[in-house]
Amino acid sequence: MSLQTITISTRTFSAYASLAEADAYLAGAAGALRTTWTGAETDAKRRALVTATRALDRLPWRGTKALASQATAWPRAGIGTTGVPADIEAAAILIAADLVAHGGRLAIADLDVKREQIGPKEAEYFRHLPDPLERTVGLDLAAIVRPYVAHWLALAPASPFGVASA
Repeated sequence: MSLQTITISTRTFSAYASLAEADAYLAGAAGALRTTWTGAETDAKRRALVTATRALDRLPWRGTKALASQATAWPRAGIGTTGVPADIEAAAILIAADLVAHGGRLAIADLDVKREQIGPKEAEYFRHLPDPLERTVGLDLAAIVRPYVAHWLALAPASPFGVASA
């Protein structure tokens, strides 16, 4: 697959899937993702595809950018493939469909709240999400997207000190 260009108004953006590819992929999906995607406005779908691409770009991928000057994380060098893998395209489409279903925002739970009190009710939450995919797209969506992206992700996060992890 290759990197796609999406036009919104008069501006162009890079995306890992085209609107036509997303429409075709989600036509075969069951349930709410297909229903909300089919009923959404074209510009909302395009924005969701661009946002999904940007979300995926924040993940720690294996290899390096094919060109240092490229705006997106894919295509990558040193991983045995050229272009954008079909798995990354599918992940972008699923994330975009989730964005459309949730009004343009990822459904990431506010799990880092330490203490919250509303009237007499009080709750305390704290859950560390060490997984970069969960931090990027949320716990529920990560479970759906993980099979598509797991083998492309770097195994170890970068060291906070700028030195390669052992």
